[in-house]
Amino acid sequence: MATSLDQLVSNVIAIIGKEPFSTDDFITQFRAQYPRQWDELEEEYGKGGAGNGSKYTVNVRIGNLLGAKANRGEIKRLEYAREVPENWGSPVIRHWVIPNTIGSDTSLEIDSAKAREGYAIDASLLSRGRNRELAEARKSYDHYTCQACDFKLQIESRWVIEAHHLNPLSVTGETETKLEHLVSLCPTCHRISHLRSPPYTPKEIRQLRKASVNST
Repeated sequence: MATSLDQLVSNVIAIIGKEPFSTDDFITQFRAQYPRQWDELEEEYGKGGAGNGSKYTVNVRIGNLLGAKANRGEIKRLEYAREVPENWGSPVIRHWVIPNTIGSDTSLEIDSAKAREGYAIDASLLSRGRNRELAEARKSYDHYTCQACDFKLQIESRWVIEAHHLNPLSVTGETETKLEHLVSLCPTCHRISHLRSPPYTPKEIRQLRKASVNST
């Protein structure tokens, strides 16, 4: 069953296409395409999610299969995100992408899952350990000022500013973050940046905002 299952996984990845996807996105697509095989996997490994009572479930099995494909270079690991599906059973969820498939710009709706995922991946990557220290250093370097619109605001000793990763994780996968990889953006410009894959640059955001003002 291992070989046939590996092929099914490849088929589902091909169906998903070039956009980054989470393990949950993959599972949803797998269940839709191969319901019988999914039922067999659940019977063999047990249902995943919160309250399943087991550390090794069908969800973990799928994650391991995706990890094996990443080890072979068939897909890339992206960062963990902390915005997880209800009853996921873990505080984080892995994202993946097919290498070298995002070469053209893709516009996204502001409330689309992909736009929110890009924003969440940024937040997750820069919220812990050395990366968090780098994010704070970048904000200080930029004088807590948005590099796209020059917005600067401090409320009760807290600066309203966020760090944005300039190198899209959907392209690079997991890499060591450096100060020059980051830029300070206000919350609005940060959301705007993730309305395209790959994200808008600060210069492009500035141009978009200027064009919007001139059109009103």
